[in-house]
Order: sequence, then C-alpha cells, then structure tokens
Amino acid sequence: TTDTLFEQRQLPRSMAVIGLGLIGLELGQAMQRMGLDVTGFDQLEHIGGLQDPEVNRAALEIFSQEIPMLLGSRAAIEKAGRQLKITAGDRQFKVEKALVSIGRVPNTDGLQLENLGVELDRHGVPDFDRNTMQVADLPVFIAGDVSNDRPVLHEVAHEGTVAGYNAVHMPARPFKRMAPLAICFSDPNICSVGSTWNEIKKQDPATGSASFDGGREKIMLSARGRIRIYAERNTGRLLGAEMVAPDGEHLAHLLAWSIQQELTVFDLLAMPFYHPTVGETLKGALTDLTGKVEDDAQPVTGLQPLD
Repeated sequence: TTDTLFEQRQLPRSMAVIGLGLIGLELGQAMQRMGLDVTGFDQLEHIGGLQDPEVNRAALEIFSQEIPMLLGSRAAIEKAGRQLKITAGDRQFKVEKALVSIGRVPNTDGLQLENLGVELDRHGVPDFDRNTMQVADLPVFIAGDVSNDRPVLHEVAHEGTVAGYNAVHMPARPFKRMAPLAICFSDPNICSVGSTWNEIKKQDPATGSASFDGGREKIMLSARGRIRIYAERNTGRLLGAEMVAPDGEHLAHLLAWSIQQELTVFDLLAMPFYHPTVGETLKGALTDLTGKVEDDAQPVTGLQPLD
C-alpha cells in the first residue's frame, strides 16, 4: 500500500497496480519510469478520477502507451510461489509485488463514536454539517481523515480551521467551502475542477473543449492532452472542468479561483493570456465555450466596455 511502498529496501522487477485513481496512476507511472514492469488494473473504465468521457479517452490514449492497463474487471490476487497471480476477467498475470491503491477509509478506530448517540454510516462516521463541521447539535466537530469527506490537504486544513473556530464560538457558524479541486501529479497532469461531469451532465451545460497539440506544448515536447470546460448555458457562469494537460495543475488553479468567484466565460476571456504559454489552449477552450452559451446580452468576446 502507499503506507509501505516507500519502506521497501529493494524494488521488484514487476509490479501490479490495483486501482488507477490519482495515487495509483501517479505511483504506477513513477515505478514504470524507474524501470519496473508495471501493469495497471481497475474495475472502472476511467482513470485518474476522470468522469468526462472525452477527456478520459484522451487520458487512456496517453497513459496506455506507457503502462499496460486492464480496465472494467475486478482484479483478484493470490500467491503463486514467490510471485503473485493477478486475475482480471479472463486474463492472468504474474508479478513480484502488487501495490493496492483502492482508496482509504476514515480514521475512526478507537474514537468510540457509537457513544455519541447518533447514527453512523458503514465506515463508522456520523452525519455532519459540511459548512460548520458540527455533528448533529452536539458540541462535537469533525475534520480531516476522520471524516474523509474531501481527503486533500488544503480541504482538511480548511475543515480543521472551521471545526476549531466553531468549537470555541458556539453556536456554530457556517462557512463557505472552497471550489472542489483535484490534481493527479502524473505526466501529463490530470485535473478536475468544480462540479464533475456526472454531477451536472443532466443539466445540459454548455461545454467548450480544446486539445493541447500546439504552441507552447510543442516547444515543451508535451503536445498531448485535452480540456473540457462546463458552464451554465443561459449565463456562461463557469461550473467545472476536467483535463489531461501539460502544466494542468496551474490551469486548474486558475479555473478553481474563477469558479469560486462565480465568474463567467466572458469574464475570463476579458483577462490576459500571454504568448507563448499553455494558457493559450485554455483560451481556446473558453472561446469554444462562448459559442454554446445562449446569452445575446454579452459583450463582444474578449472585450470589456469602459462604461
């Protein structure tokens, strides 16, 4: 697991990575580039936490060139002498080690939360208010790896701040959550910002897309990837985005800040995009998005009237 991987005194020659979410994909690619023979497995049909089918197809095309992947089947592991036999669907592989990266569970062992007198979920976590971090109406607050709600550092730091503040300032005060942001530090990055495709696809959002196949990406020898951005169809207000992109971590931050400020695609296009930067591809996706927004009252794209 990720708890023991970095304690290995010797690296194996071959490794299976079970679970190709953010961590599995990061570590799997790293091990492959360190000379291991890596094969990836996931019972889902997408990788890196992606939900957008267009971006996922681009990611699969990129990463499958480096790491053989078997998707859509549950992987079973059993000992085979000094090796491990991995069975997925009708295929079998033998490897020396397996990295199991299928997510974490909340760190509630030993807290005896059953004594709170409230219902617990299957992981032993009570229901709580995501804006106050308060459990029911009790003087009990939850945060971080105990809740496992948004298991990334900047989010749990925010949760701890809210929980700590409200614990000494009763009654509890609600605070706005930050725009969701997930980054896979693979090469290229995989990023998800704001609302996910599965959350909003039934709303028929306006979408804009672009490929990272020219400009600065070519200069960087990293011309590969895809971005797709979602917005309200009648206003152009940004809702979310997914991408597999060189330097995607920086583009994801820009979009997260914009979504949190409830900016529109027209607001973003009125801002500067320097040449030559990867940000120009972001501009291309935004420009594509404007053609799908049904709002004739917007100014000429990219221009901001003085009045």
